[in-house]
Parts: sequence; structure tokens; C-alpha cells
Amino acid sequence: LEPGTSLGNYTIKERLYSEADSETYLAVQQSVKREVALVLLRPEMARDEVALARFKERERLKAAITHPRIAPLYEAMVVDGWHFYTRELPHGTSLDDLVMSGKRFSEKVLIDVIAGYTIGIRVARRDLSIGGNN
Repeated sequence: LEPGTSLGNYTIKERLYSEADSETYLAVQQSVKREVALVLLRPEMARDEVALARFKERERLKAAITHPRIAPLYEAMVVDGWHFYTRELPHGTSLDDLVMSGKRFSEKVLIDVIAGYTIGIRVARRDLSIGGNN
């Protein structure tokens, strides 16, 4: 999607990254002037029943997870045939950026990063197992 494209209450600012079945954009939720991450199912994937079902399940699972270290899902919707969900826009430096910087990090920083990742995975597994039993 091009910058300036509107999807319902959201306006695309820029593409952040692309995955096999989706693209993630920086967008603005116009009603509250809030920047969000908008995750859009690729149009060609929306025609694939299996891919669409996986995307919808991912929405449901992300909505079930609540933890301060995991960006919450705000809403999921379909606008003019575009399937997408929005979530909090993470702030800070990504793990990829840390690795690519070439910097050496203290043991404390490395432990904090690993602990944060571990907590996030544990919370996700806990919330998904609780959600899966409903």
C-alpha cells in the first residue's frame, strides 16, 4: 500500500516490513491520532482459504495475549476486502537492529534481552493454552 492510503479509520504512513503472508505498516488511527502497526494479509493470500484461516487464528491468538512486553492487538477488521489487524507500535530497538549494530553488550544487557524474550514466550504459551481450552 502506498503512503496516504486509507483503510477505514487508518491511514498508511510507510511499510515497515514484509513476511510471507502479510505486510506490516506504520499507520495512524485517525479517530485518536495514534500511530499503530497495521498488519495486512497479502491480497493473494486472502483468496486462499487455508491462509485466511491461519491469519484469522493469528488475530484471535494475539488478542488473547496480555503482557507488558507483548504489543496488544487493538482491533481486527476487513475493509473493502483488505483483511488486517492493528496493534500497539513497539518502541525501542529491535533484536535484529541490536545484532546488526555490531556493538558488544554487557552481560546485564544480554540477560535483560534474553529474560524479556523468555517471559514473552512463556506468557504467550500460557495465554494460548488457556485460550485453546475455551
